[in-house]
Amino acid sequence: DLEPLTPGHGYWMSLPQPTAVKITGRLAARDRDVTVGLLYGWNQIGNPYETVIAADDLQFQYKADNVPVTLAEAVNRGWVVAQSIPNVGQSALWAYSPSSGYMPVQSLDAWSGYWIRVLVSEGVTLTYPSPQSKASRAATTRSAKSASGWAVQLTVSDAAGKGATVVVGQSPDRVATGRAELPPPFAVSAPAMWVEP
Repeated sequence: DLEPLTPGHGYWMSLPQPTAVKITGRLAARDRDVTVGLLYGWNQIGNPYETVIAADDLQFQYKADNVPVTLAEAVNRGWVVAQSIPNVGQSALWAYSPSSGYMPVQSLDAWSGYWIRVLVSEGVTLTYPSPQSKASRAATTRSAKSASGWAVQLTVSDAAGKGATVVVGQSPDRVATGRAELPPPFAVSAPAMWVEP
């Protein structure tokens, strides 16, 4: 009953056992940018091309009369949040790995999904530059800056291997609010977890 997959959005599957998945369709045109609307709150996004896209190459637009800006500028303007988690990193884009939990990323790989949190109720528009456009630059790998403070990652699982991972800690960046919000749990698409310092 799944609607057709939309380029630029991320999708997650939870399968009870290893399963071969065949996806049929057309790839996004390499000579045109792909634009998607993001809603207020956490959004799942995905690279619509088969080449890596650097986070710095993404373009964000808020309201129709606004000029597109970079991810860093969207964070500065308060459209998108950059979360800081001690000993994990700081990022506005998050990937998920079943073995290590959430990780900050600086580029979007093909065939992978990511989380991003929008802070404006009207939502924003995200544009992925096409591989052939001048706006697209080669992605560079950067190590995330380690935030000050401390954190402990705790993973709990039952005999069947089902479980969850949470990061508990304290960060000077969150003194004002007293909490740091994590991306939504992998198995649940609704409310995000809160971690108290």
